[in-house]
Amino acid sequence: MVYIRVSNPPNQGVSCGRVLELSLQVNPLPVAVDTSFAVCEIDSTGYAEFYFVDFTPSLLGASQDINDFG
Repeated sequence: MVYIRVSNPPNQGVSCGRVLELSLQVNPLPVAVDTSFAVCEIDSTGYAEFYFVDFTPSLLGASQDINDFG
């Protein structure tokens, strides 16, 4: 648990503040299962379009829950 205090600078001797409670969730570091993927360019332009999220299930493998790393 982390506590945060937020307040304004004093104005005519009056300062207002509030303490907020913040819960932190710490997930384990992912273990990359496979780190090589082939992405082919179209029309030999030197560019290829891909989305990392498409590779996430393969990178995490069957032993890691994808929801832990979203």
